[in-house]
Amino acid sequence: MSQTVQSSDVVAGVLEELRHPLHALGSDLAEVVLRRHPHGLPADPETRVAVIAKGARLIAERSRGTLALEVYNPSTNAGSVISVVVEDAPFLMSTVASRLELSGLQMASHAYPEFGVERDDDGTICGLRSARGAEERQTWIHVELDRRLDEDRIERLRDQLRGVLGDVRRATGDFDAMRARAEQRPPEFAPLD
Repeated sequence: MSQTVQSSDVVAGVLEELRHPLHALGSDLAEVVLRRHPHGLPADPETRVAVIAKGARLIAERSRGTLALEVYNPSTNAGSVISVVVEDAPFLMSTVASRLELSGLQMASHAYPEFGVERDDDGTICGLRSARGAEERQTWIHVELDRRLDEDRIERLRDQLRGVLGDVRRATGDFDAMRARAEQRPPEFAPLD
């Protein structure tokens, strides 16, 4: 089966999972993640569709400036799933991976596409676009673990991830401003010609 046919099958499945107002968002997310991270999603087609649909819902429900995070066991027999939506920033995926390693957990699959968002007049996200040049950039992080966690472990992991991702957002929130400031050298530090 070609990648194009697989992509259209996934998009069709995602559209079946979502209510109509989220169709464009679900289709856009499926296209972005399948183009950027085709092997980063669960191999099981049913789980793959459900994960993308859940990601689209999370993107749509997230308020600007907040961290959207879910850790859950999917309805299929796949491992526990982590889904994060946040403004794009450095070190997000590496932070999640480090937290999982410290918790003794392994990733079975992961994807982390960044994208620009399009909003309607009410501020509701109505579509995704290329991150390049976008005024507002977000990242969706999907991780499937190699095993299912019990509810207590899910709750602890959710709290741990919320903490470390909050730290990253605080540490990198002014990343561009810090870089610009560092590039403004006083005359005594100007390069010699």
